[in-house]
Amino acid sequence: MDVAESVNELYEEASDKNAFAGCLVRLAGHDMMDFRYHFDTNGKTVTNQRGGSDGCINFDDPDNKGLIECIEET
Repeated sequence: MDVAESVNELYEEASDKNAFAGCLVRLAGHDMMDFRYHFDTNGKTVTNQRGGSDGCINFDDPDNKGLIECIEET
């Protein structure tokens, strides 16, 4: 089963479809906003760019507080 089918099944099973959809949008948005620039020692030149929409969420980041509960509750 692919990811889209799995998400569709979870959506169909959700007791509050609007809340579930809202959680998914929030989750995707936080994934996209998790983009980090890494600079060299002088702090002026970007040496690495990581993150963005890569499917990884740092649930320990304070900005992502409540995402786990949002998904679990719906």
